[in-house]
This record gives sequence, C-alpha cells and structure tokens, in this order.
Amino acid sequence: MKVKIVVGLLVILILGFTVFGEHGLFNLVRVRKQAEVLQAEAQRLRDENARIADEIKRLQTDRAYIERLAREELGMVRPGELVFLFAENPEQKRQR
Repeated sequence: MKVKIVVGLLVILILGFTVFGEHGLFNLVRVRKQAEVLQAEAQRLRDENARIADEIKRLQTDRAYIERLAREELGMVRPGELVFLFAENPEQKRQR
C-alpha cells in the first residue's frame, strides 16, 4: 500500500515538473510565443534598414530627388525663381 502511494506521489511530482517546471510545457509555450514576437520585430527592423539604405543610396545619387527634398522640406529655391505664397481664405479655415 505504501509503495503505491509513493509511486503515485512520484508520478504526480514528475508530471508537475513536466508541465509546470522551469523547462515544462507552459514555459515552452511562453518562450515560443516570445520567439515569434521577436522574429516579427527583427523582420520589421530588417525592412526598415532596407528602406533607410535605399534612402541613403538615393540621397547619394539622385540629384532630382535631393532638389525636390530641398524645395519641399527646406523651402529652397533656385536663383531668380519667384515663390508665391497663398494665404488661406478665412472662410475656408472655418469650414475645416
């Protein structure tokens, strides 16, 4: 009788470690989910790095792109060009 109880307790103990232990099933599932999240983040960062590398290459080689950025983002103009700034109509502002 005592042997059956001891064996039963050992089985329960082993199952407990298998499911709930440091290397158990619950921890394995958690680690796999965490790995998926990290892989997705790594892919997002690789995509962003590729986009930035393309932007750098374009800034180094494409003069028309550089000029467009200088005009749009820095407000630069060529010598002799006239820039017309249009004020917003107050009525249009109120309608927004």
